[in-house]
Amino acid sequence: MKRSSIETIVLVVGVAIIGIALFFMFNDSQDPSKSIFITNLIFSFGFLVYILYSIMSASSLNKEIRGLNKHLEGLKHEITKYKTQLADKDSQIQNLTQTLAEKEQSLNSQIEKVTLLEKKLEDIRSSGANSDI
Repeated sequence: MKRSSIETIVLVVGVAIIGIALFFMFNDSQDPSKSIFITNLIFSFGFLVYILYSIMSASSLNKEIRGLNKHLEGLKHEITKYKTQLADKDSQIQNLTQTLAEKEQSLNSQIEKVTLLEKKLEDIRSSGANSDI
């Protein structure tokens, strides 16, 4: 049963018990000790119902707490796993960035060498053209 329906049943039973106890308490009977005894029995029964409901409710809430704690531990484990993956990805990015910088530096030096060689080639061609004249 759902918790709300159990609560409703317990409330209805509690109100009925109080009503019945009040009826017997103010009942105009010949033997007042008998009506007091019945009233006490009814209140005792009502208290027993309340105790049973409290035990059931506490047990249900404890099960929910245990389930939520297990779920929380699972989430903590996932967070730890994702943090580890994130740290790994960050180190990979850092390594790739460093490799990219090295490659760019190497490319720039090669471009400078090519430019220098092109200038030398032009100088050689221009000096060879001058020597033909």
